[in-house]
Amino acid sequence: MNESAQVVGVIDWNRRAWTRWRRARWIDGNGPFALLAHCDVLTVTLHATVEEAEKDKATIKRTGCGARCLNSHEIVNMRRRKNGAEEETVHPIALDL
Repeated sequence: MNESAQVVGVIDWNRRAWTRWRRARWIDGNGPFALLAHCDVLTVTLHATVEEAEKDKATIKRTGCGARCLNSHEIVNMRRRKNGAEEETVHPIALDL
């Protein structure tokens, strides 16, 4: 890809998460699978795969997510729309401009 190429079609999952969970204390990562910890304060970690999110969920279930952990953790697929349908996967493409 040359210097004038521009990547289009990439979803910024971190930005989308901030739009969706505005009351979150922090959001980290970038991927469509959000691990939410609804304990003392809402925190969100984003993962590229559901397997990564499940692994982190198992870790915080075992160790706790903080001093006031209520074990209230869930994984949300941000590709799912309200009607339950999944968004089409967007693959980045480079355009020479």
